[in-house]
Amino acid sequence: MDEAERLARLLNAKEKGIRAEAARSLGALGEPALPVLIVALQNPDWVVRYRAVEALGRIQGSRIDDLLIHALDDPRDHVRYMAAKVLGNRRVSRSATYLELRLKDENEYVRKSVARALGEIAVPTSRPALESALRTEFSEGVRQALHTALIALQESEYRP
Repeated sequence: MDEAERLARLLNAKEKGIRAEAARSLGALGEPALPVLIVALQNPDWVVRYRAVEALGRIQGSRIDDLLIHALDDPRDHVRYMAAKVLGNRRVSRSATYLELRLKDENEYVRKSVARALGEIAVPTSRPALESALRTEFSEGVRQALHTALIALQESEYRP
């Protein structure tokens, strides 16, 4: 068993700290960890999928971005939240359209993470979706994230 396989097995550990460290270590391995992380994204346990998304966020490449975009459709809200967070951190501009669809997610933490991600990415075409979401959003925390994202868009339009 190689190092990536050993670490991938630790994504199933009972202890949260062990799972977190395994995800960090898999991300540090980079491309060699990709096959086991792709398998982990299909795991029936959402915690494993969540940590796989977290690990993918530490690896560069457009193939990784595609996997993260796909994770926005995960049945578990925690996985969708992490995918949005990672896409925002990575500033994956081509994910904006997919993120915009999640502004209507049933989970407010996902919507908040998506709003933050769209603010970090700051793609001007996201403005209508953010404004529309702001008109219908009831959660104050999400509303604040939407406001912040709109401000970030405005500031990005004025940068030389």
